[in-house]
Amino acid sequence: MATEHENALTTAKQYFERWEAHDAAGMRELLTDETTIVFPMSIEGTPEPWAVFDGIEKAMGYLRLAMSNLPQLRLIDREWSVSHDARYVHLHARGDMITRTNLLYHNVYVFRLEIADGRIIRVDEIANPVPWAATGLAG
Repeated sequence: MATEHENALTTAKQYFERWEAHDAAGMRELLTDETTIVFPMSIEGTPEPWAVFDGIEKAMGYLRLAMSNLPQLRLIDREWSVSHDARYVHLHARGDMITRTNLLYHNVYVFRLEIADGRIIRVDEIANPVPWAATGLAG
């Protein structure tokens, strides 16, 4: 694997390690001021994204909320891939989580992280929105 691919993969792995550790400050170090987090699958079944957190303040607001809603935040059965140009890292994984209301929360995820100069500029979090809505925590 080429150095730029290894660097992109390392950045992506650090992002998820820090997310699971509830390390908001550590996650912030990996993001740019323009970072955007997008949930492209709508809970209503429409083609519009369910949510877009545009800019670092909104992105970090989402990440902090997710961490507070999910005291156990764990991704298992991880499968990684890096695009040929090392611009994107993809993670396919299953969520093994517990909500703050002590409910099991399981989902299947595909994340696409766009990385430039060792920092994350966009995260697409693709998952079935129905299990999350069933937790009663979907705002």
